[in-house]
Amino acid sequence: MGYTRFQKWDEGVSWRRRDAFLVLVQARQELLSSSSYPGGAGLNHLAFQARSRRQVDDITRELQRRGVNVLYDPDHRQANGGNGYAVFFEDPDHLKIEVVAPD
Repeated sequence: MGYTRFQKWDEGVSWRRRDAFLVLVQARQELLSSSSYPGGAGLNHLAFQARSRRQVDDITRELQRRGVNVLYDPDHRQANGGNGYAVFFEDPDHLKIEVVAPD
């Protein structure tokens, strides 16, 4: 499908094709029979590319206005501790959604 391995660590692996990533992470042993987030088996995170940091800010304000559960710090640091700029939030089914600004 044109993806190449991008990262590998003890609990997972990622592949990249242009700006698209596929990341697979091993579910924690104690949650293998559960789909509870975080750490359980199943889909639990979708990420989308924003056009700019300003768009991330606009989306964040709209999420807050609507009372959506915004995750992590409000300064938009990525959950992995990276230098990226993103907002993370939960959809109604508790799926984690990320909207990240370009570098």
